[in-house]
Amino acid sequence: MARKSRGQRKQEQQERQAAVRAKAKATRRPGRDDFARVLFWQMIRAAQRDQDPRQKLDRLRDKLTEVLESQGFNLKEAEDVFEDLAKKYSNGLNPFRPKFHIVYPPE
Repeated sequence: MARKSRGQRKQEQQERQAAVRAKAKATRRPGRDDFARVLFWQMIRAAQRDQDPRQKLDRLRDKLTEVLESQGFNLKEAEDVFEDLAKKYSNGLNPFRPKFHIVYPPE
């Protein structure tokens, strides 16, 4: 049996991936990034409820940015992103937009 062409393999992979995405959407399955966003928000909110929130946030920032720096990201930029998110999450409101495509799926 001859090997499939690169284009044919790519086309089949696209079809498989589209089916995976459609199934995840139909079953309302959250992805890794959905969990990561919620976990990060919860971690920041918990740190802000601590006796010394700035110290707790600084430790959390240092741990996370150290890993990001080891992956090749710019340390200063990672710290800036963390601080922006911590500021955004500080008001106590849920910062996530509703997922209307999940709440109200098309018929």
